[in-house]
Amino acid sequence: AQSLVGEEQPATVRGAAAVVMRSYSPDKDSENPPQVPALLAGLGDGKHVEIRRLCARSIAYNEIAEGIPALIKTLEVENESLRDTVIDALADFEDAATDAIPGLLKIAKNPKATNRTDAIFAIGRIGTQHEITMPALTALLSDESEYVRNQAVTAIADVVVTNDLDASSVIPKIVARMQKEEEGYEKRSYISALGEMGPKSAGTVNYLIPLLDDEYVNDDAAMALGAIGPDAKAA
Repeated sequence: AQSLVGEEQPATVRGAAAVVMRSYSPDKDSENPPQVPALLAGLGDGKHVEIRRLCARSIAYNEIAEGIPALIKTLEVENESLRDTVIDALADFEDAATDAIPGLLKIAKNPKATNRTDAIFAIGRIGTQHEITMPALTALLSDESEYVRNQAVTAIADVVVTNDLDASSVIPKIVARMQKEEEGYEKRSYISALGEMGPKSAGTVNYLIPLLDDEYVNDDAAMALGAIGPDAKAA
């Protein structure tokens, strides 16, 4: 573990130490497992991006919650590969990473679609602060990127389910966006999201039934109708 904090060590050595740390969990009986300060120091390494990425992964893999603030701070870096790794790490912490939501929402406005998609994924996994995430996610249903729209509708469903929200205002927007998608396969994420919300999507049955005849999404539509339950018996 000390390899990570020793600047005299080559980058490859410090990186290897981070990989090794991923193979075991922190000592739950110790208030200060020795690998925690080493990983935090490695995450703050200003010279070697790969070391920082390995440390971010290790912090998430070992569920080291005290590393969350450092991960959030690292969202501000310009290096995309490091930022993407940090976003994935924060997503793994789910609701424990709620303080990352403001930073992730900022990245969800990034000009690059892949950056927006990654941030939206994490927002859905974390699932908290729905008062600010739901308006932002709903607006992203109109994004120019198909991938961003697909991730946004998935995240909306995640947040709705996690918080048991009333989805009556957002579901019509999901359906409207789904109907604008020209190809059947482009509707798949919307159908899955409606299914994930289960009975909350009861009002969409009449939109889903015709999709049972679409070879690209008929299985998805059937699963969604099954998840909706009794209100979908007509199908």
